[in-house]
Amino acid sequence: ESRGYVAVENQEVVAYAALHKGNEAAYNDIYDGKWEHDNYLYISFHRVAVAKEAAGRGVAQTFLQGLIEGEKGPDFRCDTHPDNKVMQHLLEKLGFHYCGKVPIDGVRLAYQKIKRKAMKSRQTIRKPKAVQLLLGQGSETKTVLEYGEAS
Repeated sequence: ESRGYVAVENQEVVAYAALHKGNEAAYNDIYDGKWEHDNYLYISFHRVAVAKEAAGRGVAQTFLQGLIEGEKGPDFRCDTHPDNKVMQHLLEKLGFHYCGKVPIDGVRLAYQKIKRKAMKSRQTIRKPKAVQLLLGQGSETKTVLEYGEAS
C-alpha cells in the first residue's frame, strides 16, 4: 500500500512524501551492511521534497517526525542518493541509522529507524505555524503533532 502526504502551511503546500507499507524488493538486496531488524513488513519513505520557500525552517523534520509518530509500525526505512547530504543529515537527526547500500537507480544509501514504545525523542523540533497533513485524496486535514521550543 502506498500513499502520498503533503504538509500545508497557510494554505500552501510546503512538503511532500510518499509512504509505502510493505516490502520493497530492492531493499531485500542490501549490501555493504545489513538492516538492524529484518522485518518483512515496514514503512518506507520516498520522494521527500520541500518547497524552496520553506527550506531551512525545519519543515521537513517536523513533517517526517509527524508521519513517523502517526504510524503504528515500528520499522521505517528510507534511501537517498550518496550526494544528498541534506537528506542524510535529516535522517540522522530523526534517529535513522545508516545500514548499507541498495540498488535503486544505481546506488542509494539505506537508512532505518526502529520506533520504540514510550521512547521520547531527545531532540527539540520546532513546529512551523499551522502545518497540516492532507490525508489521502480527499480534503481531510490533520494538524501535525505539537512541538515546543527548547526551554
